[in-house]
Amino acid sequence: MYKRTSTYQNFCPANGIANDKMQSPCIFRDAVSYIFTRASDDAPTKPNLPPMTSTPPPVPAYRFRYFLTNLTSLLISASCLIIIATTLNFYTNSELPIWGDSITIHSFTAWLSAIAKLALVIPLAECISQAKFRLFAQQRRKLSDLDLADAASRNPLGALGWLLRFRSGLLLHFGAALVVVSLAWDPAMQHLIRPTLSSIPDRNATASLAINGDYAPQRGLDRGLVLTTPKAISAGILAAVLGQSITPSYYCPSGNCTYPPVSTVGICTSCEDITASLIRSCKDLSQKDPYCIPGSDACYTTGQLCSYRSASGVTIGGANGIFLNFAAAGADFVNVGNGNIELTRDIVNLTALYSDPRGAADPPDNGTFAASPIPMAPGHVKSGVHKARGYQCKITYCQQQVQSFVIGGQLKEILQPATDSVESFMMKRPVLNSPDLPESVLQHRLNLTRRKDSTRVSLTALYALSKGLSVSLSGNTTYAAIRDNAPAMSDFHRAFYERMVATSFMAMMGGISNSMTSAIRNEMASSAAGTVWVQRHLLRIKWEWIILPSVIWIGVLIMLLTTTFRARKEHAPWLGTSQLATVYIDLEREVRVDVDRRDAAWGDKGMMRTVAEGQRVRIAPVYGIDGSARLEFTRLEAPAP
Repeated sequence: MYKRTSTYQNFCPANGIANDKMQSPCIFRDAVSYIFTRASDDAPTKPNLPPMTSTPPPVPAYRFRYFLTNLTSLLISASCLIIIATTLNFYTNSELPIWGDSITIHSFTAWLSAIAKLALVIPLAECISQAKFRLFAQQRRKLSDLDLADAASRNPLGALGWLLRFRSGLLLHFGAALVVVSLAWDPAMQHLIRPTLSSIPDRNATASLAINGDYAPQRGLDRGLVLTTPKAISAGILAAVLGQSITPSYYCPSGNCTYPPVSTVGICTSCEDITASLIRSCKDLSQKDPYCIPGSDACYTTGQLCSYRSASGVTIGGANGIFLNFAAAGADFVNVGNGNIELTRDIVNLTALYSDPRGAADPPDNGTFAASPIPMAPGHVKSGVHKARGYQCKITYCQQQVQSFVIGGQLKEILQPATDSVESFMMKRPVLNSPDLPESVLQHRLNLTRRKDSTRVSLTALYALSKGLSVSLSGNTTYAAIRDNAPAMSDFHRAFYERMVATSFMAMMGGISNSMTSAIRNEMASSAAGTVWVQRHLLRIKWEWIILPSVIWIGVLIMLLTTTFRARKEHAPWLGTSQLATVYIDLEREVRVDVDRRDAAWGDKGMMRTVAEGQRVRIAPVYGIDGSARLEFTRLEAPAP
């Protein structure tokens, strides 16, 4: 049994009375003072004890080591975040690093993030619990708040429950909010790393691209190559008209490469549509004056039969039945004085006339004939629609500016002729001591541009294009020649006309020049080195996601400093998350009797909380007559300040 006598005025001097904010050394002595006298159950109660004159036990002082412990935990958390940020910044835009056999950047970050979060939660829980005891030391509160506030320091659900109760206590609410927000810690750290599949240069591999800055075709065994088409040009033009254009040789091990802009010798063509200027000569057809296909009884008896002629004298149509006629003329060197000779830049001039193969078939009016995709009477005009087409083209060597890249294993190029090409090729007239041109003259180089680093071609290449290609391009074709499989019908002209069923003449000439350029480049004197690009997962960092962990850390630091400052100022003991504090703090006798009467200790936590809702208590110090001290939940109000 305890006998209680109030001698508060003897315990605390007049200048040491504490207020409800606990700003004096009598922080836990300002509400009420109890004197307990232990006696046996049958011992009589002493009615009048003499007042206490001895000094009460000293007030427990705040121990600075608690602040250092919590601050150290915060610094560990900050160190982990700094290490994460520094490491990620070091490897940004690099391949994902792997240390050892299994430590990746993700696992490294996850472990440090877990340590940082754990080190942050420890001082946060301590500060919330300390704020909980301070609330009960300030004023009477529902005893159930002790359970709710304790749950707020343990898990986000408990913190949310405290926030939704709208209880007083700003610092405790701030801590509970931090606990709830900390749920986003792990997702934020996961969003921080964003691996992105990107192309990066492979420093251990090299790409190559065929270029030819010095084209000098080799003469054959009979030394007759000067007047024949060079192998590269011949292969290029035939491949183009057969639908299998030659492409430049390249090496790209990854299938994705880039090359710097380079210059190479190429073939340039420019064509002009002369259809409108063709000279037409037509006659009307009838039963008495028909046009019959040579060697056949098939005849045209309606419409008109026209012949077409260019200004240079190239003709198609009419009675001869020519539907395709190419006439190419090669330029030659001419004397320009002072011992110099000059070759015009337009080395080959091509006049091409043909009957457009596209459109409806035009069968004869009578006779025996087989359906044909080519015109049987190219000069026949039905309903006033003329199908004759004419072009004037110039073919020459030129310097091509090439921008190349390989994507998905396919070479893509952009070709642009140089803008500073020479207007003509000029050289000193050689002095010949024999009918044959000496090798030194044939290998003489001529620049294609006016720059010192210009690409070049040999004199042999110029003659081969002028004399050889012009002969290869020239020729004409008739329906009768194809029908009879005449040897005069070349594969080149047959294929050229068949290709124009699906494409235009201008597109054909562009494809031919590109194919010939590629063939020249493949006889490369050099190659351009390129960059090999490989697909790798690069480390990309979304730095905005590190803001949330940083804000939580700053919030916990603010709460630690505030709680520590108040504890030192109010001389309050640091109780923190200690479970012994709730065990040692006893209930006032009247409160205990009321709780026992309701059987609160004989039920689950729900029943306990229900009973506690009706108990409004505060924490106050209790001093025994023997000088002992303890804390107790009492119903007494705090004394006025």
